Amino acid sequence: MKSALDMFKSVIRRPFNACLPLFIAVRQMLFRRKFEADFAKDVIGERKNSHRRSHIPVSIFIPVAVKDLGRLSRTIKSLREFLQHPILEIVICGANEISLTEACAELDVKFIDERIVQPISKSEITYTCNGIDRSGWIYQQLLKINSIKCCISPHILVWDSDTELVQPVNFEYGGKLVIEYSEEHHVPYDACSMKLLGTEPIIKVGFTCHKILFDRRFLIEMIDLIEARFEMAWYEAIMMSLDSSEASSFSEYNLYSSYVTNNHLSSVQLRHWHNFADRESASRVRRILIQKLFVSVSYHSWAQ
Repeated sequence: MKSALDMFKSVIRRPFNACLPLFIAVRQMLFRRKFEADFAKDVIGERKNSHRRSHIPVSIFIPVAVKDLGRLSRTIKSLREFLQHPILEIVICGANEISLTEACAELDVKFIDERIVQPISKSEITYTCNGIDRSGWIYQQLLKINSIKCCISPHILVWDSDTELVQPVNFEYGGKLVIEYSEEHHVPYDACSMKLLGTEPIIKVGFTCHKILFDRRFLIEMIDLIEARFEMAWYEAIMMSLDSSEASSFSEYNLYSSYVTNNHLSSVQLRHWHNFADRESASRVRRILIQKLFVSVSYHSWAQ
């Protein structure tokens, strides 16, 4: 039974929890203004552009673990409703288990066995930090990079299965592809990208935004560069560059974004992600605020 003090704390927290999206939106706005002040206008994509329909068709690639299957239908529904691109295909990549294949058939999306996409099996990945096995986390990132192996479009929208759209969004404007950034800058990602690419990122900001539009040409260029530098397969170079003292030392989103902004900045626009991490149990008021203030919402399993 809750004590009187616990009940009092719960009552006090309710208004704050309901209004948390407003505080986060203000914090993001202040960060965005400071960050974007250093760039020319043609490099920065305006949020209003995200509501415009793009003519560029995309393949959507979503790696899914069976434990995260419960969120998949809402994620796909949001993409079909709000993504401002022609969708050529939605590819769900995961273990060949009945629950996942049946869900894909019901949702009318393409299922592909992860063993077809994987550049290396999960059992061959060794990445442990402080006794915690992180091989599955790296494995999923390698799947995303290797999405070019199974997707038909020159433009592949890689999407995290726990992230939903709540407003219209595109990833192209005026012929330039959009790369999202966030205020969540994780320095070890930059260090790993620098090892792999051989150059220091010219833009140091968070690029791990739960989604990214890969341009097949740039992705292949990046892979070729890494393989030429290390004289080995790109995924072997990535595993060799991991820092075992850091639980999160590599990000495929950061690697690709660093490569493109370093080498093809004139071909892309940077745009703030406008994302909020929420709980399934959030109040109705909080959900309404999220839909007004943000473009996407993520329901991370570890935060539920």
